[in-house]
Amino acid sequence: HFGKDPNLTVIRHRVRVAFPQDVLDEAIHLQGLKLDEKNREDLTHLTLFTIDDEVTKDMDDALSLEQTHNGFHLGIHITDVASILPPE
Repeated sequence: HFGKDPNLTVIRHRVRVAFPQDVLDEAIHLQGLKLDEKNREDLTHLTLFTIDDEVTKDMDDALSLEQTHNGFHLGIHITDVASILPPE
């Protein structure tokens, strides 16, 4: 019934994981980004906590928490290692 690595929380709570193209286009528009732009920021100075499960092969999802003068800033991060490695 399930694939190799099902996300049971997503299944249990029926979290939407696919969106119509017009919704995606609006989200990109609101961020001021284009799909083909590489608008990335180096955040290697942050302390991150991976949120991938123990059987995940790609540890690329993480959270950070920084204290600011107004409270806290929660960062949700997805790494793109391929963007900094040469094709060879």
